[in-house]
Amino acid sequence: MLTLSRREGERLMIGDDIVIEIKRVRGNQVSIGITAPNSVPVHREEIFRAIEGDRVQKWHGHGGDAGIDSEAEYNKSARVILPGEHL
Repeated sequence: MLTLSRREGERLMIGDDIVIEIKRVRGNQVSIGITAPNSVPVHREEIFRAIEGDRVQKWHGHGGDAGIDSEAEYNKSARVILPGEHL
């Protein structure tokens, strides 16, 4: 794992089309902005795990929804920050 230190307003580049920007640091919480092509899914880890769990359940024929109706329902508190927009 590559570990880097960044300050507010600084960015990381992944390849030539993914940008991760440190938007705000408050105590032990960091807000980040992610710019990526639409073809690249971006999820918080707990959302990713829920989606994967749902896929596994359906694959095994158990059905179910892993306890959530949709990613949007689970992620109601998330806010998308567009380029140039500030918190």
